[in-house]
Amino acid sequence: MIPIIITISYLIFEIKNKYIKNFIIYFIVLLTLGNQLTESNFQQFFKDRTKYKPDYLSPLKIINKSNYKNYFINHNFHGYKNGWSKMFENYFESISEENNLNINILKLSELKKNKFENIWIICPKDLMGKKCEKIQANNSFEFRVIKNIEYNKVNLKLINFN
Repeated sequence: MIPIIITISYLIFEIKNKYIKNFIIYFIVLLTLGNQLTESNFQQFFKDRTKYKPDYLSPLKIINKSNYKNYFINHNFHGYKNGWSKMFENYFESISEENNLNINILKLSELKKNKFENIWIICPKDLMGKKCEKIQANNSFEFRVIKNIEYNKVNLKLINFN
């Protein structure tokens, strides 16, 4: 890229006709400014930024505003002993602490006790894809979906156990 810029700069200043030289310089500057103004890094000052990462904070804020403060993270790592499940729990707990959210994360073993009537289920779509329809565990749970909300790469459900 740098050799191309140097070559163009050199060749522009070799042009003898002052009007053609100035026209090419202004044309390149105008194209560069136009390109910059249409890029998303400039448009973020006037529009909402497009989110490319999963939006975990918005579902946690919805849970915090609701009457039901318990939630469960639905992912494929519950049966493994490699720490992925704990990583998710720690990440969500740190988001909750940073934003002063008064919500409780549930473990799979707490779900099996069936002591909760309604809970929220957060499903990261990057990991689960279309498997967000059921709770990923050894035992299937029967539940009814009360509320289903879609965020960027995250699904949030309020469920009621039957």
